[in-house]
Amino acid sequence: MSIINKIPKYMVLFALIAFMFLGLASTTARGMLLIIFVAIMACMIRSIEYIHKPEVMGIILLLIINTIYFIFSDISRHSGFYANIILSLGIFFFSYYYSIKGKLNEKEIVITFILLMLATSYRFFVEREEMLFERGGNQGTMNLSYAFVVFMPYVFYVKNKILSIALVIFALFMVLNGAKRGAILIFLLSAVYYIYFEYIRQVKKFKYTYLVIAAIALVVSCYLMKDIYISNEYLQSRIEDTIEGNTNGREYIYRMIWGKWSTEQNILKLIFGYGFCSSMDIAGNRAHNDWLELLATAGLLGIIFYLVYMTKLIRSRNEIQDPLDRRVMTLIVLILFMKSLFSMSYCSVENMAIFLLLGFVTGRNRKRLSPRQSMHGEILLR
Repeated sequence: MSIINKIPKYMVLFALIAFMFLGLASTTARGMLLIIFVAIMACMIRSIEYIHKPEVMGIILLLIINTIYFIFSDISRHSGFYANIILSLGIFFFSYYYSIKGKLNEKEIVITFILLMLATSYRFFVEREEMLFERGGNQGTMNLSYAFVVFMPYVFYVKNKILSIALVIFALFMVLNGAKRGAILIFLLSAVYYIYFEYIRQVKKFKYTYLVIAAIALVVSCYLMKDIYISNEYLQSRIEDTIEGNTNGREYIYRMIWGKWSTEQNILKLIFGYGFCSSMDIAGNRAHNDWLELLATAGLLGIIFYLVYMTKLIRSRNEIQDPLDRRVMTLIVLILFMKSLFSMSYCSVENMAIFLLLGFVTGRNRKRLSPRQSMHGEILLR
């Protein structure tokens, strides 16, 4: 492949890293998003030929329902939220197309992951200092901590196990400092999943070396969690609130949206919902839950579309034959599902990293099909 063919790919990956480094407030970062958007549109058009694949169909269906409802909404008011959806879901088509064509490899994905983590860490600390300054030293939550959760599936591809476990521990440090309860829970479950498959199950093969590494990692992680918990009064209060059932306003949002829909007398609104981003009008805030957000937006139709989307991802995962890619895909689906409950898994640009990896994993496994099977979309080679 000539350097001319490589430039667009590396330009998009650089733009993604630069955006995570700079954040939305920067004009330059918005320029980076424009580069990504152009690449998404080009790759989406080229990926139409794979629309019979479950992973492609699932993403497209979710884009279609959001696009239709956005068109009939107050476009000027909701354009930012819709742009987040396009960028988050759309990056899938970039990595999917390049991967299925054999133009994106595992080494490039790992390098991108590490650079993304470094860029996001810098932005995390900058935004955290700004928050502390504005709040007069009082701590708060950092939504950016969710970015370190969606990085977790990448760690499977880091061959050096010492480096991989170090990256997990560093990500844990960042998530704890973000004090987002949902992010902490999803991260811990993801870390347990990773350590089990990459270390515990490898004990016999590597003569307990991996077990020792896992044990050391566990001790370091426990010490880190204890130290951050003791030194962070805000995190302590968040955990205590969780134990006491205080969901920081989510219960009110959930109750308002569900109550509005479940008591609706208009059958059309029950089926088709109240319009794009109607959660803002119903509850005064985003739903912080994909299912309720789509329920408010598109009613029963929205829930059906989301169920189909999740089913398509699960089906795609079941069709992957490579053991490593299958584990990665399983974790991707689990994270997306858990985020759909505690946060929003496809409406934030910070989630682009997980959809980038989703496209890579599914795309390269489709590439392993024989030409005949790839053409007709039949089952994978056994």
